[in-house]
Amino acid sequence: MCSVATAEELATYIRFAIGELLGRNGYQEFEELSRHFARARIVSNVLPATGPVGAGGDQGRDLETFRTYLGAELGPHGGFLALASEEQLVFACTLQRTGIAAKIMYDVKKIMTQGTSVDRIYAIAGAEINVAQRHSLQARARDEYAVELEIIDCRALAQELSAPDTFWIAQRYLSMAEELRPAHADDDAAPEWYRDSREEFRSREPLGTFADFSAVRHAMRQATFNHPQRADLPFWLAKMRFLLNSAVETDL
Repeated sequence: MCSVATAEELATYIRFAIGELLGRNGYQEFEELSRHFARARIVSNVLPATGPVGAGGDQGRDLETFRTYLGAELGPHGGFLALASEEQLVFACTLQRTGIAAKIMYDVKKIMTQGTSVDRIYAIAGAEINVAQRHSLQARARDEYAVELEIIDCRALAQELSAPDTFWIAQRYLSMAEELRPAHADDDAAPEWYRDSREEFRSREPLGTFADFSAVRHAMRQATFNHPQRADLPFWLAKMRFLLNSAVETDL
């Protein structure tokens, strides 16, 4: 059981932990946290886009989508395609707290003036950004660069990471204590094999073996057809997505 009184209190703890990343230069952790958040909540076909500064750097693109052709192979019901996007999406992640508006617009300019064309930019920030400022930045991005800008600040990010299906991200990258984990409504009713499998795959990606494929498929079916476990479905889709990406090599 979660030891905090409310989900809002848990989100507050997560927001504080995000703020602590800046003090210990946790930029890599924040980028990885953002990548897993994006895969769980926004788009599945996303990968890191970092590169050495001397070779052109990441062009302001901490994460970006890649083109997937699985639609033709799997049809509209393929698991990977649940969150896949055909748009070119780019993510810029920052822990900067002061001058955040200028930082976001700097990243937008850098993204739009280098590299391939972009349909939409997501700015994921470790600072809080009020509604008026967010709308102003979105208008500027639209007027100056003809691109849609979505801004996810630390408050919105913390609320999403306090959900039962995404809290594992906060645990891995923010060192949140196990006792803070929000309880699934199904924890008592779910089969023991299911709970064990969920716990195992929280700590690792599938190895690409047939045994892992079978385990993930079995758990995903349990989550699909049993309403109490439905909140876990994005988690299992992410694991199946990983397996689908390696399907050619592993011959699953």
